[in-house]
Amino acid sequence: MPAPIILPDIGETTALPPIQKSFMVTPEIEGVLTKFIEHFYNVFDSSNRQPLLEAYHEQVRFSLTAAAGANAPAHIRAIFSQYIRDSRNLLRIDDGNLRVKLLKQGKLATVAFLNEMPQMQHDTSSFQVDVSRAEPNLLAFTVHGVFKDVQNKSGDQPLIAFSRFFITVPNPATGCLIVNDELCLRPPTSNQKRTAFCIAAPTPSPSPVTVPVGSPSQGLTPEQQAMVQQFILDSEMNADWSLKCLQENNWDYPASGQVFLQLKQNGSIPPEAFVK
Repeated sequence: MPAPIILPDIGETTALPPIQKSFMVTPEIEGVLTKFIEHFYNVFDSSNRQPLLEAYHEQVRFSLTAAAGANAPAHIRAIFSQYIRDSRNLLRIDDGNLRVKLLKQGKLATVAFLNEMPQMQHDTSSFQVDVSRAEPNLLAFTVHGVFKDVQNKSGDQPLIAFSRFFITVPNPATGCLIVNDELCLRPPTSNQKRTAFCIAAPTPSPSPVTVPVGSPSQGLTPEQQAMVQQFILDSEMNADWSLKCLQENNWDYPASGQVFLQLKQNGSIPPEAFVK
């Protein structure tokens, strides 16, 4: 004789709350994150990512993970190959030394790496922001969305999905200062393909940055002037010495930063370099 079917007594059906596109805890946090994310990706999608230095902590850690999928067609694997070579996918890389090498440590190394990434255009209307931890001195959140690789050599602009996890601390100037940045890339879903870039967004442009009045900016390109301005902020040296350091290192910003740190540690920088 078959056993009787016993069904749970669940009572009345309760309607679930509506799905939220993003979760940002409070209106105050939403205001801070909306402004920060807008500025961050406006600069990231511009032709000059150097101003992103102001968004990163001195000891920031950055890692990239990219996966095309085991059964991805050849053209998808080709698109992702430029990202996978720098990917710190722990399921793929079991060499401890290589794992450490692929982890970008410090804001100079991080922004130098970001500068080498292809030119992108993010669809800001696709962004979903989920705050996982919110404390007075720490804010952790993930940005999900899609972007186009507008620099693809094939002439196509492939669509790539991403999730980017940030751990930040408060910063009066930018709202957030990034101490950890984990970027994960993957092929988009069918729904993301269907809805991507359906809402027109303004073309991003680099933040206007100029070298202070009275500094030796004659003959510099806008990119070089932006580098000088950022070096002034990072090194706390005046415009003359910041320009001198960059010129002597062939406008290689990370190399200039390393030389500055070494000279400062050795006490080889004269006091007048910091007089503004």
